[in-house]
Order: sequence, then structure tokens, then C-alpha cells
Amino acid sequence: MSHHHFSPDDDLDLVARVDAVASALDQLRVRFSVADQPTTATTPFLEQLCRWAVDTIPGAPMAGITLVHPDGTATTPACTDPRVVDVAADQYRTGQRP
Repeated sequence: MSHHHFSPDDDLDLVARVDAVASALDQLRVRFSVADQPTTATTPFLEQLCRWAVDTIPGAPMAGITLVHPDGTATTPACTDPRVVDVAADQYRTGQRP
């Protein structure tokens, strides 16, 4: 078994990848703010986006997308693992953000 040792370049690459994902997610947030709920047509895309996040971010065991609605309620329309819904609910219940 080979072990990968991370270098500063790996850290910069990871930061660049996370920044790119954050930017893309912010653009999606703007697009979704137009609609109250994701449609059944967008759900497979959101689920694929979660899988890509797990594949892209080293050590990420699972991912989910949580939408916060104008009334403050939160829903998780897509995730890679059902435990994401429970984790997100606990975070919002305790005042933390995912």
C-alpha cells in the first residue's frame, strides 16, 4: 500500500478545488433562490453534485445539499447518505451551520 504525502502544492490544489466548488455552489444558490423547491428534474443533478463533492474532497465521507428557505426552515433535497439529513437537522437545531 502506498502512502501519499501531501505537499504544500497539494494544499494549494485542494484550496483551489474547494474555492471552485464554493463558487459553483454560490451560483447554484442564486439560481435556486428563484424557485421555492428543487423540481424533480433537478434532483438527479443535485444528487450527482453530492457524489462529485465526495469524490473531489479528500476524506469527505458523505455530502448533502441543504436549502435554507426564506422562513428559516431548512430542507435537504439531495445527499449521498441518509445520515446527512440527521446531521444537518442537528446542526440547525443547535444553531450551527453545516
